[in-house]
Amino acid sequence: DGGEAIDTPGTPQFDAYNWLLSNPGVDEMSKTELEQRYSLATMYYSMGLDESPVELEGWMDTEAPECDWFGVVCATPAVSTSTSPPLRRRQQVSNAGGVILKVQLFEIGVKGV
Repeated sequence: DGGEAIDTPGTPQFDAYNWLLSNPGVDEMSKTELEQRYSLATMYYSMGLDESPVELEGWMDTEAPECDWFGVVCATPAVSTSTSPPLRRRQQVSNAGGVILKVQLFEIGVKGV
């Protein structure tokens, strides 16, 4: 769309961009952090998770590194996992600065279109 969606109110891209601008320290974030946070926020809004009754641990927390968000698996540093009912949430520790490998939201029944 040539970047039009980011300037169009009501689109996931617009919402994600404005959310990203509200992040403290946005001016100090690396290009990777900016791209990852924007991509995840765009996915979050495009899947309607902002209107979902299910709360995803860490998602859209402007203070939390994106690698600490529920279901986000990053390359570095190491990820430790544990399970807890009912969602078998993965608990990730010290993932600041990692590079996203994958996002796993299947455990809560979120399905793409």
